[in-house]
Amino acid sequence: MRGLLMSICLSATICTFSSCTFQLTHHFIDKLKPEELYLEYNTIPKDLKAISNCEQTPSINIISSETRDSYNIPWGPYTYHVIPSQLMEKVADYMRTGFAKTGVRPDSSCPKTIRIFFEEIKFLKGFWVIGGFFRMKVAVPEIGYTQYYEAEEWSGSGALYQTLNSIHISTQKVIDDPVIQGYILCRDENIRKKQSLADRLQELREALDRKLISSDEYESARQRLIESY
Repeated sequence: MRGLLMSICLSATICTFSSCTFQLTHHFIDKLKPEELYLEYNTIPKDLKAISNCEQTPSINIISSETRDSYNIPWGPYTYHVIPSQLMEKVADYMRTGFAKTGVRPDSSCPKTIRIFFEEIKFLKGFWVIGGFFRMKVAVPEIGYTQYYEAEEWSGSGALYQTLNSIHISTQKVIDDPVIQGYILCRDENIRKKQSLADRLQELREALDRKLISSDEYESARQRLIESY
């Protein structure tokens, strides 16, 4: 017991006089709750189903394609650690809830697919305020669309809390993106059909080359394109 106590005291001393690393992944996962953040930001979901041109209920398959297992966030003498692959699985789930609130059905079997990737988290410090920054990449392989979404929030509360707020805002930007809405709601079909089949197939091939989709997804989407023309 004495040895254990000495080890704890020694660790605390080392942590006080040098840098320390703290794991935050599960803190993000546990606290990223739609029911709380939607209420805090008074986020009123739009009824996207009402403006859909799809023959059936609009659906989307949201996939986290993030594979990294390590990311460090420096903060003064401390270093905070997150596992991007686990964090983005939670963000994907958060987005599924967000789309469901708009009348868009999350469906893992839907051929329409959105892939999300982690980009950056920063903890920020200002004059009497603390902030959090979040950035992610979203790819829609079928239409060759890639965009970055980010947000930065500040207040007197902790950086972790503000980063959660930034994640909420970033996911709302994805849901509100007119290109993504057009894709999900079948509202861009006429525009897309003006593209030649060769152009569409080239976009699909580029998505495969950039590893945004798998070989099986490429073949499936390629077949659907050919049949649609």
